[in-house]
Amino acid sequence: MIEDIIKNQKKYFPKNGGGLRDKPSKKDYKAEEILAGIEIRRPSFKEGYSVIKNVWADMPAKDQKSTFSCVGQAVAQYKQILQKLDTGEKTELSAFSLYNPVAVPGVGSYIRDVMMRSKDYGVNKESTLPSPKDEDMMTRKFDFVPYANEAGFYKNRIVATVSTQNFEKLADMIFLNHGLVSGWGSHAVYFEEYGILEGVRYLRTPNSYGANTELYYFEGKQSPLFSAWTAIDLKIVQADSDALYADLKYGDAGNEVLRLKKALRRLGWSSQDGNMYDDNLARVVMNYKLANLDLGIWGRFWEQYLYKGRIID
Repeated sequence: MIEDIIKNQKKYFPKNGGGLRDKPSKKDYKAEEILAGIEIRRPSFKEGYSVIKNVWADMPAKDQKSTFSCVGQAVAQYKQILQKLDTGEKTELSAFSLYNPVAVPGVGSYIRDVMMRSKDYGVNKESTLPSPKDEDMMTRKFDFVPYANEAGFYKNRIVATVSTQNFEKLADMIFLNHGLVSGWGSHAVYFEEYGILEGVRYLRTPNSYGANTELYYFEGKQSPLFSAWTAIDLKIVQADSDALYADLKYGDAGNEVLRLKKALRRLGWSSQDGNMYDDNLARVVMNYKLANLDLGIWGRFWEQYLYKGRIID
């Protein structure tokens, strides 16, 4: 039966791909590190678990048609689930608004680029920016500035890489973070379910080629996953952590700025009260960088005379 499923579902893979393999980056957050030490109690593989069935059982299917937008489709599905969890709102979200600005037309997109856009820009409603069904329209030049306020409402959670192929840990990510987006073959999908069939563990995705095109990824029987990402709710991370989970810049305000000040204070670098990334904090950041980081000659020059502590990535 499993071999028949694998054979039959080949027709639901894209002929030309669309999911591009990310190049490793030291700047990427790593989900396994952020969640280290957090106890995860979830249903077993024998019991099985589906995010969609538990959160939005009748969520509409995505169909990318002849586009190469599988990453955008997968991330839009994931964001729909997160939005439903956060606000109770059942809103279909636009793959176009995620894929278009980062697309390699006629090829696809890097998974990192789309996940980062979902964090930095957000995502628009499908009703506002419908997703075209052909690649030329999907990748046409488009000005998203007038739609940025709406997209900003759908920003939620930091994003982090998942490097493991271990099925237990992948199931942890699906249960705790309500899914993950991963490359598979030349495709990219949103995995939202795990279970076991005929003694073989699997992950399941609704896919992005319309209703009833779901795909099963069986442990040890198919090509390895690549460039997997998940979204993490910071409320599940220890509140006393000094780690920063967002890029910061001059003018920002809020809890992440307070977290930065707390971390600096513990290291002996104090700044004025308040939650603003202002001139005083920028000066402290610059002095900390110059005193502690190996920036090199040119790095020190640019930090001292251009950046001036106004950026943290």
